[in-house]
Amino acid sequence: MEKLGIPTLDLLARASSNRRLRRNMEVDLEFIIRRCQIGDENALSLLGKATFLETSAGSAGAADILTYPETEHTSESYMHWLAS
Repeated sequence: MEKLGIPTLDLLARASSNRRLRRNMEVDLEFIIRRCQIGDENALSLLGKATFLETSAGSAGAADILTYPETEHTSESYMHWLAS
């Protein structure tokens, strides 16, 4: 089982920090809503991990909080779900 690496944590921390900075800026964004497909598994995995970490931080021990998304939100899991 691979542990959540420091670069990944750094990326999530920077994304959270950037989000706080952007709250005060007006941004014109376009969105396209589509059904997820094979090939989206890496993005879905990262989104699942980030969502879990943001909502669950502080509710359990750090080791458990970091282990759960690495086992339950793998790219392989999302690839399997997308294929079914």
